[in-house]
Order: sequence, then structure tokens, then C-alpha cells
Amino acid sequence: MKKILMLLCFITSISNANSQDEKIYLTAGYNFNFPNASSVNFIIDRYNETRSYLTTKMDNINSMSGFDFSVGGIFSTGLLLEGGVTF
Repeated sequence: MKKILMLLCFITSISNANSQDEKIYLTAGYNFNFPNASSVNFIIDRYNETRSYLTTKMDNINSMSGFDFSVGGIFSTGLLLEGGVTF
């Protein structure tokens, strides 16, 4: 799969006042790629063909891109918690 990943990222690290070992971080960026989605496009085409009653048909996948945000924390117990969302 050909993939072009363009990521503009800034990372901010904020130390907790109680301990030097605990950190919280935020990330933001932009993801852009060209997937090899021929098998998925086949399924989408078949879906559109078998449902003649659709008023809006599904489009094929050519490129996928969107903003990416995440937040996480590293704690003194060695525990890493992280969550994120991509639009």
C-alpha cells in the first residue's frame, strides 16, 4: 500500500507540580495518504449496483486525510494512558 504521510505536529509537555516523573502531553497534526483501496472500492461498487433505490451512492476511496489530535499522560507508576481522534 502506497502511503504518503504528512504530519505537522507540535508536542507540548507539561510537568505536574507534585512530581517530576509525571507528564501530560498534547499532540495535533494533519494526516494525508493515498491508500491502495481497490478491494474496498470493489465492495463499494457492488453495494451501489445492488441497491438501485439509493438516492445518494457511495463514492470510491481515493485519498484519506484529516486532522489528528491526541492527549496522554505518563505517570510515576510506569503507566501510560493515551487517547486520540482523527477526523
